[in-house]
Amino acid sequence: MNTGSSHVPASPNSEESSALVKKPAADKIEETSEKRKRRASFQSWTPTPHVAVSVLHENEYVECISDRVDMRDRYPFEGNEEIMEQVMKSILSGGSVLVVGEPGRGKRTLSLGLARRFADLQKQDPKNSLHSRQVSTLALGPSFWDHGSQDDICKVQKQIQEVLRLVEAAGPENIVFCIDDVDILSFVDKLAQKQSPVYGSPLSGPTGGQDNSEISSENMLRYLLFNRKVVCLCTCIRGAYQRLIYSDTFYDEKFTKTFRVLHMPEPSVAQTLQIVRAHRKRIETECGVVLLDEGLSAATAYAKHYLTHREMPESALDIVYEASKAAATQATAERDVAIGQSTGGAKTLTVVGKERVDELIKEWCGYSGEQLVVALSKADMR
Repeated sequence: MNTGSSHVPASPNSEESSALVKKPAADKIEETSEKRKRRASFQSWTPTPHVAVSVLHENEYVECISDRVDMRDRYPFEGNEEIMEQVMKSILSGGSVLVVGEPGRGKRTLSLGLARRFADLQKQDPKNSLHSRQVSTLALGPSFWDHGSQDDICKVQKQIQEVLRLVEAAGPENIVFCIDDVDILSFVDKLAQKQSPVYGSPLSGPTGGQDNSEISSENMLRYLLFNRKVVCLCTCIRGAYQRLIYSDTFYDEKFTKTFRVLHMPEPSVAQTLQIVRAHRKRIETECGVVLLDEGLSAATAYAKHYLTHREMPESALDIVYEASKAAATQATAERDVAIGQSTGGAKTLTVVGKERVDELIKEWCGYSGEQLVVALSKADMR
């Protein structure tokens, strides 16, 4: 019997099997090298606060709301004063706020109201540097839906992290950062994790994964909020908020400890009418019409009575805007016919009153004129 080491013939697939064994090691080395490069580029440049603010406003995903303070006709603001007061108190005390509400209640316009409050305070007390803070916003919704393909989602995540790094460098004493649809951060991180194997497990950040050399955008924001490195005004819809805080204790802890949560109610009919009146000049300029007050009141009452699946003030503004566009289109067509028939056709301003709004509601909902009269009689304008 041969007790020595016997020679076992190599199988025909031995080279392939050895290649399969060596491949994970090579991938691991390449992955580690890629991580080091990204981490070095991420930490290589730390701008000064003023430079960070200027560079931040050059980013395509960021808009400087403070530049719109004096454009009252183009960017009007009339909102819930109670919510605005609570937001202002929290921001001035150095805290961050999360405003939760259904779509259409005007959550995104709170950033404009905040910027105008700061501008008014700066006029009253110019020596207080906290009143001269810039208000900027990151609209995650348009960024996600415009660039949400699998090829671009990693670029979106990189841009978001770069924005957060600039906000941290600017400091809470120079900028108040607003994030619309903050819940989309988790979707961006998950899609980027599926798209890029390099991002893999590190995207779970300090709460999961084996390698914490990288951090997700959501956990980066959480870190900045926990350490008071930023002051944020964030918004999300009620469904997303409930999904986040009730699905896991991690989210519950994150949102309750880093934000003051404010639930934004739907405005009343009287408040909606004030908001619609604030947008009157903007709609008149865009559509080339003249809006009568009776038309605005009728649009507000119809929005409350018939468009119950929508939230005010957005539903009332949509009625006014669509009625104005329909009236302007009809006036333009009639003028073109008059010019073709050589019967004049001088340009005149189109008046949009209750009749135009009635025609639109009849077209949308199919109600008769008597039903619309009953709706107006039952409308509570308080």
